[in-house]
Amino acid sequence: MKIAILTNGPRAWASSRLRGYWLQDADPIHFKVFGPGDALAGIESFDAVIFQKMQDALSIERARRYRAEGKIVAYDITEPMWWWSPNEASDMMRACDVTITCTDSLSEQVQEIGTAQRVATIPDRMLPSYHPDWKQHTQHAEDQRVKFVWYGASQNRIALEGYLPMLGYLAHYVPLELRIIDDAPGAKVYQQEMGHFRIINVPFALETYHAQLTDCDIAYLPPFPGPWGAVKSNNRAITAWWAGLPVVDGFDLDMMREYAGSAEARQMEAVANRRVAEELHSIHQSAKELIALFEGIKGSAVEVHPNGAKAAEYAPV
Repeated sequence: MKIAILTNGPRAWASSRLRGYWLQDADPIHFKVFGPGDALAGIESFDAVIFQKMQDALSIERARRYRAEGKIVAYDITEPMWWWSPNEASDMMRACDVTITCTDSLSEQVQEIGTAQRVATIPDRMLPSYHPDWKQHTQHAEDQRVKFVWYGASQNRIALEGYLPMLGYLAHYVPLELRIIDDAPGAKVYQQEMGHFRIINVPFALETYHAQLTDCDIAYLPPFPGPWGAVKSNNRAITAWWAGLPVVDGFDLDMMREYAGSAEARQMEAVANRRVAEELHSIHQSAKELIALFEGIKGSAVEVHPNGAKAAEYAPV
């Protein structure tokens, strides 16, 4: 089974990396990525094609053509794309054999729309070699700041702003700083100048991202608000687990205080998190699930009959 992945962005973009390039890195025999602008040379030899968050007219036409040629075609999304492009997203679902999402809640919403041929969930997972080591927590000196870290796309800071007062309050009792790692280091948050609470902006770079995380102590990941947050991937928490960081969401001040004050508590959580990451959240598992999904679709095809029955009829999941 040879699978082509047409990503909608470069490797630095999380969804393109986690659901495209890292699959190719983990299993180059079965997966090949075509990035934006790449020539699709040799794609005719692939058994399956994944369109990643692509629902423009050209992609819909290509999906229909590839499917007519006998390829398995998938529409891979990590956001409710129909909020922005309802007609195009529905057309893409109809054009593909399966719509793949990153969470069960997003899959349920796709099923409710009713236009997808099939719906499957493949969670976001990580490439183990990108996280070769993990944070070893040691006790800080009394005057040394504990480093909380928030990271993600800068437009997602909406999930951070309302939770800054909790850190500001904790900083009255525990020396701490918040590091914000994203693509807009020049954009400061509104509490930037609080004297007792230091906020540092760090530019995201894929080459240094893991080292930046393991230089910190605690991942501060408040939930994304509203119905959008209900379908969001937990890939940032999984990233923290691989990096050996405990994760707090800003709701439990006692937990935040415990982790800030105790290297032993942080280390115990880091060990447990890393174990879960290695057992359940390796990109190699995603590669196996995708291959099994496409093999199942291939095996469920109905052959053409002399009376003119359809060449392939797939039962929606």
